[in-house]
Amino acid sequence: EKTIQAIVYYDLEALTRYFDVITADAARGNPGWARAAGDAAVTGELAALLRFALRTDQPLTVLRRVAPACSRFFDLGLWEVDGAANVVSVRITDFEPASLPLRHWLVGVLEGTLREAEIRAHVAIARGDAAFAPQLLLDVMLR
Repeated sequence: EKTIQAIVYYDLEALTRYFDVITADAARGNPGWARAAGDAAVTGELAALLRFALRTDQPLTVLRRVAPACSRFFDLGLWEVDGAANVVSVRITDFEPASLPLRHWLVGVLEGTLREAEIRAHVAIARGDAAFAPQLLLDVMLR
């Protein structure tokens, strides 16, 4: 298997067009493929970047470790992580330019991170499940 790894900023408009083509053609309109791709990236392309966040701990602590790493993937969005014992919220504001597949990819990255940290949880999009919405609010619920 041959792959290319490049840690550089890509033009968001070009990336959005690429995601749109994959969603329309390969995924038959279902942006869920991006969630699976984000999950797989945690142990693949992103493994070295997220290694420090993957230690077993409380969900709030793991998400507070991974949020700064994920925020560096983009030059947009302000991240906040808050929560209690059973539900943790991740809020990303100023996130209008993010397409729906990009939002799903990010959900997958968070789910994969939690799984690798041995936390059984589900990440749900509570708000911002439309492309180009001003914020993305995620609820992380323990199973």
